[in-house]
Amino acid sequence: MKEVKNTMQGEVSPSAEVSRRKFLGYAGIAGAGLFVASCKKEENVVTEAGATDLGTNDDGLLNLMFVIQQVEAGFYEALLKNKYAGITSEEEAYFEEMLNHEIAHRELLRNYLAGKGTVVTTNFSDVKFAVRSSVMDNAELIENLAVATLNEAGRLFVAGEHVSIAAKMASLEARQAATISNMRSVGNFFGTVDVAGLEQGSLPSNTVTTINRFLSTKVSGNNLPNM
Repeated sequence: MKEVKNTMQGEVSPSAEVSRRKFLGYAGIAGAGLFVASCKKEENVVTEAGATDLGTNDDGLLNLMFVIQQVEAGFYEALLKNKYAGITSEEEAYFEEMLNHEIAHRELLRNYLAGKGTVVTTNFSDVKFAVRSSVMDNAELIENLAVATLNEAGRLFVAGEHVSIAAKMASLEARQAATISNMRSVGNFFGTVDVAGLEQGSLPSNTVTTINRFLSTKVSGNNLPNM
């Protein structure tokens, strides 16, 4: 089992203020509950021709997580290379830190999968990086999707060590999703939650359908756990 602790933790500022790094690194977010069961199963999933199957069981779920991290890292890389007009230094700093987090998650999973992970080519042609609202809409979509997928993976994993990896990643992804929400509307740190105030889960089949929107090399999750 590879050490995952260091790559999951952010830096803690000694300042009493809720700094950018402190918030992203360890602030708790209500509504980021793990292991929320999503009962809705997507029926009649259409798989695009030539799509790469992500596999089965725990390995398949880890592979799906790996693909999502590639999309997230690719998104922030593209964003920082094509900054929208009026981007503030604070916003840029947020995005740079999020990029670093996603790269750490991506590389951890790449190593954990020992070369068996599916490497994808991202496609963000539908994102208007020059327009702030388009960037925020898509960033929030991708971050919330990552959180929801990790929520559901925590329930579907068999191995306890895989649940631990998903839990640590979900904690950081939830803080990033909350940060994006606050950037869109100051004071709004929450996404869609249920009556108990918990984040919803996303079944792998639903996640694959959405994540393929950002991929040139399509993937299939037809053999992933979905119940």
